[in-house]
Amino acid sequence: MCTNASETYARLLLHHGHGYPLWVPEPNEALPQEYLTEGVGVGDVGIVTAGGSFDFLFNVFKPAEHLINRCQPGGLPEGFVPLPWDPRFLQVNSHQHRSGVPISSRGTQSIEFEVGASAPIPGAPSKIEGGIELKFSDSRGAMLMLPNGASE
Repeated sequence: MCTNASETYARLLLHHGHGYPLWVPEPNEALPQEYLTEGVGVGDVGIVTAGGSFDFLFNVFKPAEHLINRCQPGGLPEGFVPLPWDPRFLQVNSHQHRSGVPISSRGTQSIEFEVGASAPIPGAPSKIEGGIELKFSDSRGAMLMLPNGASE
């Protein structure tokens, strides 16, 4: 049985098969700016913490002297040699997750979209608002909403 929110969240969304759902997806702000700008990438090795964040250790495709592979106090594994990068490692599906469409746990019975519009000031652009209602059949549920969508 899961004991905290991050474990519950991950367990309920793992069935989608798109990696490990992180409760705290933001990178550690103590990492170099280059890593913060790029974010988690293909080849990153790390540990998922009890709090649900990704503790970055190194990248298997970057050379040992690369900035992000020198940022951790523990260093690289003894005898580290980077793996050769081949773009064919990636399989791209730019429409994997559409913007504004929830990714939810099993047991989601219905999703209702409510849309309304208003123009509070005459002549000003109208404001469009929406709401989503999720109904879960279990006592626990999880949902992820990607405002910009995502590709795989």
